[in-house]
Amino acid sequence: MNNVNVYEAIQQRVSGIFEPKNNYSSLRTQEQPENGFPSFVLFLYELKTRINDYQIDRNEQSKKFIIFLIVDFAILLYSFSEVSPAKFGGVYCYLFLFFLGMYLLSKFIQYGTRRMSEYMGKIRTVLIISFLILVGIRLFFFNRIYNSCANWKTGISQGIDESRRDSCNLANLKYCPYEITDDIVDLSAIFSMFNCENFVYRLILIQKYYPYSPGHFYAHPLTKYFNDTQRHADKFPTQVLLNTKGYMTLQEALDNKHEVIIDIDSGQMHTSVQRNETLVEERREIRKNQNRGDLQQHMLLVFIDTLSRPRLHVKMPETVQFLRERDHKEFMRLHAIWTRTQENALALLYGIVEDDLVNTTRDHNDKNSSKWKKPDVKLDSIFDYFHNHGFITGYSANTCETNIFYWREFFYEYVKNTAPDHEHLTPTCDPHLREPTSDDMDFVSSYASARRCVYHRDSSEYMMDYYKEFKKAYQSENTIFLMNFMETHEGTGEVIDYLDKPLAKFLKEMEDQNTALILFSDHGLHMSGFKLGLGGDQAEIERYYPFLITSNIRGLSMEHERNLDFNTQKVVTHLHLRNFLMYWASGQVNGEKMNLINQLPHDNDRQLCDWIGYKCICDNFPKTDRAMYIEW
Repeated sequence: MNNVNVYEAIQQRVSGIFEPKNNYSSLRTQEQPENGFPSFVLFLYELKTRINDYQIDRNEQSKKFIIFLIVDFAILLYSFSEVSPAKFGGVYCYLFLFFLGMYLLSKFIQYGTRRMSEYMGKIRTVLIISFLILVGIRLFFFNRIYNSCANWKTGISQGIDESRRDSCNLANLKYCPYEITDDIVDLSAIFSMFNCENFVYRLILIQKYYPYSPGHFYAHPLTKYFNDTQRHADKFPTQVLLNTKGYMTLQEALDNKHEVIIDIDSGQMHTSVQRNETLVEERREIRKNQNRGDLQQHMLLVFIDTLSRPRLHVKMPETVQFLRERDHKEFMRLHAIWTRTQENALALLYGIVEDDLVNTTRDHNDKNSSKWKKPDVKLDSIFDYFHNHGFITGYSANTCETNIFYWREFFYEYVKNTAPDHEHLTPTCDPHLREPTSDDMDFVSSYASARRCVYHRDSSEYMMDYYKEFKKAYQSENTIFLMNFMETHEGTGEVIDYLDKPLAKFLKEMEDQNTALILFSDHGLHMSGFKLGLGGDQAEIERYYPFLITSNIRGLSMEHERNLDFNTQKVVTHLHLRNFLMYWASGQVNGEKMNLINQLPHDNDRQLCDWIGYKCICDNFPKTDRAMYIEW
């Protein structure tokens, strides 16, 4: 073949590539000499393109190039589909398609990796945050939810013993909402204005509510001298303000035996207790005929209103630790008579319950007949009992009310509102904490859902100062002192947090071998609010589940010590505590079946559950229809 013919042959074969699609079928059915050479030319063309590909990638133009390859790959796959030993060009074409396919796959992987690497930092951050959130949820579940009832049946050094068939058993709770929602609504932690460090002294309140008196020091009256009308809950705060006197100097106020004195220039409150020698001689004379054996001289009663036994362990860890490190006995089944203070306080202070007041001969058809029987004489308070056995008594509370329950007219005919020898109530009557014309009781009062601050300090700190002064004045005498803390008497359940450390510190400072200590409450949370609304079964049970802990009780006989220890697993009430206190003051055992140091019946728990009635918290006993509340 001459050169002209060779040139024409090549030209014809190359031009075959660019024929219309309807000629492709004829190309595909031709022999290898008709088909192999165009395939080879395409292979060389694509190979050259691959060589230039690296530079294109580096110029970041690979997206357009990849699109071109995909289109080219599809055309080749459609155009060259047959391979046989006779079709040399077809083999090259399919080898090329294979390598081109591998190349495209690698480019897709490279593209995907590159895109992923662009978001890798964000993805890594999202994964880390998600992991931490999941870990946090897990920890929250275990610490706040799964373990929320850890204190339900455990105590300081023992748990509730349910091995005896005749023992009262509490319901087993899976979740305890009070613990789960702890510290969520702590207003004092959220708002700095509720912290006592940020207390604002307002002289204008002194000028507005206290009667004008010349002098720089305003001294509150000694409320133990108030009559019954003045001691009424509604009149008491006003009477405190109206009977405040002014003095030029602090010493002048002290010389007049005042115990709460305000420096109106600096905005400070002073506390003092002065020894009453006449009172000392009077009580010593009474004690000459007393024989208390080896019982101690002093008793400190720490009463925390509205705090259940489980909540004590959660909210007051430092106080609990103080007790754990010392001799103590925790009564695991103290049962409230009702969910209010007054029913339990009447049992403690006067030894009576609803049955003792009901008129059993009442004619229900006669609307004028009284539901309540009229007593011949008013019942003495337990303070009267202490006085009659030679004890000097003291009472302090951070609420502007007398007694430990709301003193209303109904009780005037039945019981005495006996004042102790030294009474400390007036700091919380100050208008900085209890402004008479203010509607801000939820945030500034003795029942506030925030810290109860007065003159730069928590109101409870003045109570502790007062006891220190009391103890110093009567160190050598027989004394009983009752402290009434109101920090839990509010709806959030968080204010009690601010009592724990100061109280633990105070108890450490005041402990000595000659002072017995009892901590107790009246009932659990009953104040409406966030916690009670979510409390469920826990809230219902804890209303009737207060706490009682004794510490450093010395001078008991071996039998009484043994009974006291054994009764920590028995159902007891505030009547049992009252009878024990009367024994401690006199040395004479009383109360028979209702005393902490007596041997209680084997079926004690069931008997008391029947007596308490349908609100008994013993899950394993049937309930009676009885109700112990006093509906005046």
